[in-house]
Amino acid sequence: MGGKQSTSAEPSRPSTAPPASRGSDKKPAAKTSHDDSKTTATSRQHSEKTKTPDKTTPAEPSKRPSKKTEAKNDGANFVKDIENKKKLKLLVAAIDFGTTYSGYACLTKEKFETCKGEIHCPTWEREGGLSHQAPTSVLFRPNKTFHSFGYDAEKYYHENSDNIDFKEWYFYKHFKMKLYTDKDLLTQDTIIEDSREAGNRMKAVDVFAAVIKYFKDHLLKYFKDRNDDKEYFDNNDIHWVITVPAIWDLKAKQFMKDAADKAGISGDQLTLALEPEAASLYCRKVPVSVETTKDGGKAIAAMQNGSQYIVFDQGAPGLERASVRDEGHASRRYYMDLKGVS
Repeated sequence: MGGKQSTSAEPSRPSTAPPASRGSDKKPAAKTSHDDSKTTATSRQHSEKTKTPDKTTPAEPSKRPSKKTEAKNDGANFVKDIENKKKLKLLVAAIDFGTTYSGYACLTKEKFETCKGEIHCPTWEREGGLSHQAPTSVLFRPNKTFHSFGYDAEKYYHENSDNIDFKEWYFYKHFKMKLYTDKDLLTQDTIIEDSREAGNRMKAVDVFAAVIKYFKDHLLKYFKDRNDDKEYFDNNDIHWVITVPAIWDLKAKQFMKDAADKAGISGDQLTLALEPEAASLYCRKVPVSVETTKDGGKAIAAMQNGSQYIVFDQGAPGLERASVRDEGHASRRYYMDLKGVS
């Protein structure tokens, strides 16, 4: 039994196993060598890539990046720093630099995020009551240092004309108009006369900077006098917005940035906003209707997306109209002269 099994098993070996082994010995061998070459090349490339950091790592201390690379990195870090600073601002304050009247308002980040919307607008004393804005008038001493602004400046100048010789003083009123008449020649060295006949002359940027600084100091003093630890801010906590007419060109806008910088407001904490667009954004937050809630209660609703409305900014020296639709983007703007408009 054992012999028959051995003889019958032996022929089966060459008929099946050997041919298969021969074919597999030749073809797979070629494949294996080809695959091995691929694997070897791949492993070399992988090892080269893997070794690259090892080669450069010890050499880094001895190699210094080029000045161009350093400048590029510094610029990128500077941009990131600005973005981080904007995120950390705790208060937003906006200055409305009007031709006739000016003022500012502010809102804390906390109240904005909780949708309380408690905007603080200071009040200015005048004869017969209070006002949320003050006349765009500023008074400087003979040495060109700031004396007073708004109602205080006008009152001091007019009430003391008999006692004080204001001939060497500087009294500016409605001086924003200078940016319309002289905007083509507007620079940091532009000189403007004060509001009197044969008036004295100062640099325009110094006049604007003095008023911006006055608003900044007035706001900081307001929070300091409140003596509230929860709402105590310094200038580094504030992001400032200055509204400008939509018709201002780049020179006029740069001029306002320079004035803000002289007032202690750096470029990374300043935004220039077009007056009609700022008004348009505010309109989207103003309650316009009363809606019924799911539980049957009443709630005041703001303007919905897709609403169409028109904003008119009727201030001197012209009338600006902004037609707005859809998501609140200004689709078209028209600028008109007030002459002949009733």
